[in-house]
Amino acid sequence: MIDSPPSPTLERTGPFVPDGWRSLVEPLCELKEALDHAVRWPEHMPRHGRAAQVLATHGLTLQQAAALRTSHLPDRFARHLLGDWFAATGEPVGTWERSSLPPWCTLGWVRKDAYRLTPERPQARLRALVDELHADPEAMDAAAHGLAGIPLFWAGEGKNRCQLYRLAGRARVGRLSLYPAPDLSTWRLAPVMGARHVVALIAPDGRVQLLPFGRASRPLLLALGVTWRPWPVLRPWIESLQRGQPMPHVEAEYRLRASILAPAA
Repeated sequence: MIDSPPSPTLERTGPFVPDGWRSLVEPLCELKEALDHAVRWPEHMPRHGRAAQVLATHGLTLQQAAALRTSHLPDRFARHLLGDWFAATGEPVGTWERSSLPPWCTLGWVRKDAYRLTPERPQARLRALVDELHADPEAMDAAAHGLAGIPLFWAGEGKNRCQLYRLAGRARVGRLSLYPAPDLSTWRLAPVMGARHVVALIAPDGRVQLLPFGRASRPLLLALGVTWRPWPVLRPWIESLQRGQPMPHVEAEYRLRASILAPAA
C-alpha cells in the first residue's frame, strides 16, 4: 500500500504515470491475463504455474476461473475492478497520436493462440518479438483509452499485445484518448457481509455496485481517494438467505462472484 502515490499529470505527449503506481496497477493487469488464459486454454494451464498462483490470491482455482467464462473486453473488466464510473463518457479531454505508456498499466485481452505461450518465453525473446512488431509495416498501431488522472488504461487496438509488452518490459506506444474522471472523494468502499473477496462500491447517491476482486480493487480505489467504510453491506447476505442459501461459505461467495461477472444477455 502506498500512503500518498503521486498523481498522473497531463503532458504534451500524453499522461505521465509515475512508477509509484506500479505496485497497485500491475496486479490488476496480471489478474486479467490469468483469467484470460484460464478461460481460453483451460486444458493447457499448469496446475502450479504463475496464472494459478495469481488466481489463488483472489480465491479462485483454475477450474473455477475457467467456469466463470469471464474473458471480457478490457473496458468491461475495468468496470468490474473499479466500478461503472470508470468508462469513456463525454468528450475526450485529450487525444495523443503517439503516446508512450509504461508496460504495466494497460488492460488487454489475451485470446489469440499466437499469444498462449507468451508467459513461458524468456524476456529476451519477448523483446525480440516486440522489435519484430515495430518493424512490421502491416502491424496495426496500438490504441488505448483512460480517464484523466487515473493510472489504469484499457486497450483498443492491440489487446493481445498488452501481455507481451508487460512481460517484455517495453513501453506501449500508440494512440491514447483520455476522458473526464469523477471526484472520488465522496465515494465509499465497504466489505460485504459473508464475503471475503467481494467489496461494495457506494456512489454519492447511495447506489451500490459489487466488485468481485476486492483484493485487487481496494488498494487502488483507496489510493484514488475513495474512503473505506468498515461496516458491511448486507444486501447479498439477505438475498442469499431469501433463496435458502446461507451466505458465509465458499460456494455461496463463488456463486455471487459468478453472477456479478456473468455476460450481459
